Amino acid sequence: VASFEGLERHGLLPALFPESAAALKSNRSGALRRFVVEGLRSTDERVANDEPVSPAFLFALLLWPAFCRTLIALQRQGLAPEEAQRRAADRVTLHQLTTIALPRRFSLPMQEIWLLQSRFGSRQRKRVFRTLTHPRFRAAFDFLVLRQAASSEHAADIAFWREAQQQSGRELESALDSLHAEGVTEEGAAPRRRRRRRRSSSAAAGE
Repeated sequence: VASFEGLERHGLLPALFPESAAALKSNRSGALRRFVVEGLRSTDERVANDEPVSPAFLFALLLWPAFCRTLIALQRQGLAPEEAQRRAADRVTLHQLTTIALPRRFSLPMQEIWLLQSRFGSRQRKRVFRTLTHPRFRAAFDFLVLRQAASSEHAADIAFWREAQQQSGRELESALDSLHAEGVTEEGAAPRRRRRRRRSSSAAAGE
């Protein structure tokens, strides 16, 4: 945290992480900065406890503001969510390479951590089990927990996936069946019923 704050204080953050610096500056609520600081504080604790720290996870933290800003811009252009996420991840990575080295052994896991975030809202059985068995699941889940520092909207997802990790396959299937029976599919919400368009009298008459 001290190093990050030092970069900010001396105006060096834009030189090393230009897109993230711009995103942090434009984020009026300060939510993105709270997330980064909380993530770095957690990293400091791991170092103090002599626990391993993944460079990919650290890059994911520092470049998350840039990813969020780029993703919003692409979504405004009308891109589908998954396509926008992939393009945002690639674009941020390519732009970052112009300032500091970012080897593929770090950039690929970093992107996977980002892209897994959108899966945490799903309660579809196959998607849930695929997410749990993903090689980057643990890192992505830890990342989701850190996002709680910026927004409380992730509480339900954190609770679900934390419990899912403790359940057996049958227990998780039973829990998902119960959610589906209640009409819960994505992001803990019941699916909307499509309204049937009311036919005009002329259409009803076959005109």
